[in-house]
Amino acid sequence: GGGRYASMAPNCGAKSCSFPVQLYALSQTMSEPRNLRWDIAALIFAAFALFVWTSLVTYDAADQLPPAPPLLRVVYSPYPAQQIAYPVNEAITNRCGYIGAFVAQGMMHAFGAGAFLVAALFILAVVVMLRQKPLASPLGRSLGWTTVLVTLLTLMELVRVKIPMSLPLGPGGAIGAMGATWMNSHFALAGGIIICLCCLTIG
Repeated sequence: GGGRYASMAPNCGAKSCSFPVQLYALSQTMSEPRNLRWDIAALIFAAFALFVWTSLVTYDAADQLPPAPPLLRVVYSPYPAQQIAYPVNEAITNRCGYIGAFVAQGMMHAFGAGAFLVAALFILAVVVMLRQKPLASPLGRSLGWTTVLVTLLTLMELVRVKIPMSLPLGPGGAIGAMGATWMNSHFALAGGIIICLCCLTIG
């Protein structure tokens, strides 16, 4: 019964053997059967996250992107490179080719420097998939991370953070620009910063 299995767990004070208890719990977790579909999904998403990171790290605003195919144009239409940097590159230098340059410029346009934070959230998602443990209140956590992301982008745009790279828009991207415009029109600079700090605390 339950008593027999309970007797197998370490039985000692929390302060004297907290580390052995953690090791025991980890060993029990690792011995549980894994869900192959979750592992495959985590592997695919990890490859996607690596692709995004490589695209962002090797992003060059001087890459001249040709017009996007009709299917991609629905999502994002690239900026002419001469509007962002000069001189432009004769060939695309992004390590992930045209698609990588397209993804990097699109993320930089939407999130500005916060694109790297979005890429970090992809890595966090991979870790969650590999753990195969459901998060407590996933909707609340998703809303919290979304609040933190939007607030950070807005705050970066409000204070005009200096970013040592050429971006299609400002440091907070299109999302940060919209948030900063709304904050300035309703609360001015000081009020907008105060509200952003409050939102970061809540998120």
